[in-house]
Amino acid sequence: MDYSNFDLLFASAPELYAASLSVCALAYFLILRKRIHSFFDPLFFNMVFTICAAAVVPFLYFAQDIRGSYFAQFLVTELLFLFCMVAIPEPRATLRLSDQALISPSRRRFLQCLYLISAGVFVVSQLSAYAIGGIPLFHDSRLDYYSGGGGFGSLGRAVSMSSFFCWYLLIYRFVYQWRIGLWPKACDFGILLVLLTSAVLSGSRSTFVSVLFLIFYFRLIHKRTPLYPKQQDARLAKGQFITLIVASVGALLVLSATSYASGVGGAIYAFLFRMVMSGDVYFMAYPNDLLKSLNGGNPLLALFGGSLIAFRLIPPDMVPEPLGFQLFHSATGMSGMFGPNPRHNVFGLVYFGCWGSIIYSAFLGALVGVVRNVGFRFVRIGGLSELIYVFAAVSVVSLNTSGDAFIGDMTNLVLIGCPMVAIAYIASHALAIKIDHPQDEQLSSPTS
Repeated sequence: MDYSNFDLLFASAPELYAASLSVCALAYFLILRKRIHSFFDPLFFNMVFTICAAAVVPFLYFAQDIRGSYFAQFLVTELLFLFCMVAIPEPRATLRLSDQALISPSRRRFLQCLYLISAGVFVVSQLSAYAIGGIPLFHDSRLDYYSGGGGFGSLGRAVSMSSFFCWYLLIYRFVYQWRIGLWPKACDFGILLVLLTSAVLSGSRSTFVSVLFLIFYFRLIHKRTPLYPKQQDARLAKGQFITLIVASVGALLVLSATSYASGVGGAIYAFLFRMVMSGDVYFMAYPNDLLKSLNGGNPLLALFGGSLIAFRLIPPDMVPEPLGFQLFHSATGMSGMFGPNPRHNVFGLVYFGCWGSIIYSAFLGALVGVVRNVGFRFVRIGGLSELIYVFAAVSVVSLNTSGDAFIGDMTNLVLIGCPMVAIAYIASHALAIKIDHPQDEQLSSPTS
């Protein structure tokens, strides 16, 4: 079933999809109500689109367009994913995090060095990408912008990893008002402007959503230390809502310009229909047993192939074509390097079979819970553990959508993030960078 056929089916029975959506929303809320900490929690955003996608399966089943076996396999794998995720206990609310970085000059010096290095890497790699590949916003397909050979994909990894460090450490500098000698505060606004410009030219709304996630985790972690300034936290919270509004307005403007419907109403309808289209992998794979015609290949290469290529361990032609691409080509008869996200239910069924998909989904759900909850216990403010945790926690929620995306992010962390961190550690010990902090005098002065 392609997009036009599903559109006709949806238009013929919108009340059936609405009923399916209501039941799915209630089920997800009952299971996850105690695990979503905020409206800005990455898990909340992921689950909103997951609910819209999941509602497609019962909609197709009760419309008699898919087999009952597919519906049962979906229910089992989806529920197992959720229950295994919530089965991992959260840290106690009384957990206290070390605030050593806020009073330790060496810790602050490391963070400032990492900020300067990541800013330099981001500017150089992003400008190099523009010089080689042009502006992504004007590309026919922005999804495969960094897919060219010749090491061009490494620039994409550098842009992704360095932008994370830049955004997160800019939040640090804003909240704690850290300053570096010979580095004017105007330079920070310059880096912020470069980051925003890059986000606009990339044509990706996900950049602004990712910033919301970084602010969420920064506040979640730092609120547990008594040195966290409440006034700055209030400003940071206000910045979250401003960013959300800007991202929402930008998304509506883009949709109004690219969709056939015009006006605000048309843009809103296009946005809601995009959310329904989150389940495109299901209406492409399940009807007419299309997934049985797919050539899955080696599941390990399907998951880790991109990382193995990045480490130059295997040639690119050894990796099977992404499952989403295969589905798109088979369902629509069109070519192109794009397609639906191979959600864990479909990916597991194609590569591991019915029983293997159950184990695969349970493992992914448990992995999300381990990263989000167990990983939080090891966070120390200002240390490498904080940076790794936030990066992994933002990325891991995508496991239910695309397992190889999380693996790709971890590859970026190893290939790009680790060298940047190592250079920052070396530089922080070798260079005498003066960092003035308004609390230093109070912390170092003797009590009367």
